[in-house]
Amino acid sequence: KLPVNLALVAEGEEEIGSAHFSQIVRRPEVLAALRKCSGVYMPSAEQDLDGKVTMTLGAKGVIECELVSSGEKWGRGPRKDVHSSTKAMIDSPAWHLVEALVTLVSPDGNTPAIEGFADKARPLSDAEKKMIAEAARRLDENVAKKQLSVDHWVHDVNYQQALELLQSRPTV
Repeated sequence: KLPVNLALVAEGEEEIGSAHFSQIVRRPEVLAALRKCSGVYMPSAEQDLDGKVTMTLGAKGVIECELVSSGEKWGRGPRKDVHSSTKAMIDSPAWHLVEALVTLVSPDGNTPAIEGFADKARPLSDAEKKMIAEAARRLDENVAKKQLSVDHWVHDVNYQQALELLQSRPTV
């Protein structure tokens, strides 16, 4: 028997922004249980290739959007699917979409270029930086690179800096 009382709330829509989470936690019986809580723990765990388990203490938010490029709506290009060879003679909604995507990030693709997008992203606290530094010492950088199939971190930063970016930087 645990020496604490637990209120468990589980949902599986985190990949789509937890659209119905508020409906769950606003139910009277759930609210009553949550009001008695002294903390909230949102576990997320993963196991590295070397068997080490990592628990994260939170998650970034998510914004989802759908970009559509239509020759019909654009007023240029085809109104139906056509073979790519016809690009020589007609405008391409697909390439129009590529041009739109390019405007979302810096030329290297690593920094969001959407005005105001990262304005409310708070810097890491000293306590968070300390936990990340400890994780960088405890985890095997080479295992992490192998697991992600990469040889370098973005901007050629060191492992600790890469972990800090992962936890603090918004991405597109």
